[in-house]
Amino acid sequence: MFMPSARYRRVAWAGAGLILCVALAACNRWHAPIVTVPIEKNAALQYRFALNYQQQANLPLIQDDDRYRMEREAVRQTFGKVPEYFPADREFTPLARIDMILVNLGLDENVKRSPPSEREVKAAIRQLEAVSKDYPEYAFVQAQSKYLEGNYYKYLGDFPKAQACFKEVMDKFQDDKNSKIQNLGKRAALLYKQVYVSEHP
Repeated sequence: MFMPSARYRRVAWAGAGLILCVALAACNRWHAPIVTVPIEKNAALQYRFALNYQQQANLPLIQDDDRYRMEREAVRQTFGKVPEYFPADREFTPLARIDMILVNLGLDENVKRSPPSEREVKAAIRQLEAVSKDYPEYAFVQAQSKYLEGNYYKYLGDFPKAQACFKEVMDKFQDDKNSKIQNLGKRAALLYKQVYVSEHP
């Protein structure tokens, strides 16, 4: 039976330790930041602060993956300060909650380095349903939540549910007097009227 010498064992353990250190360093290369954000006078200003921060972060232009994840998380938490600081607000807090979902999932205008998992997308759909339920009187939130749900079902390949969402937005909001809501209704109509083909029944 081969018995390595003490010197060989020391070298082997040193090598294994070095590999472990490198592996741990790679795993710990990025960790979620803790974001401290100033408290503004009201929810409107807090939401505007978050929008400005997102614009200045300019996520699509960030090349380094670690920095991108760090900045994306900072943007998400900055939006999160709106419902944290102003939970009773019914105008800007729901918008911030939707923006948190968008940024967290990475299917908004920003480019995510890796596609979200099915679990992440389903979690986002549940979060959108919760926002919609919490603000039944807010037409824009109702339209945007359902429109995004449709897009997320489309991403999952669940085209019947996607089309049901798009049809609901189209029927309810296509002729709305508010131009932003009307725009969501028209975009939903375009998506509803497409043909979707599934690979499997």
